[in-house]
Amino acid sequence: MEQQSETICFCDDTGREWTVFEAGAVGDRYLFFHSSEVFRRVRHYPANWEGLSSEALCLLSWQL
Repeated sequence: MEQQSETICFCDDTGREWTVFEAGAVGDRYLFFHSSEVFRRVRHYPANWEGLSSEALCLLSWQL
């Protein structure tokens, strides 16, 4: 069964708006980042990702 966490919105340094949330089945979780133009899935991320700054989330989104 797929579960989704709270959604967080942030802007990167170019002003692009992003939405990120944790999704996937138990044992196969990932962060899903999306903007109006692109999406990214990140499988390796810290447990405290929801408390990261916008800058840290932006950097994390590149860890594909």
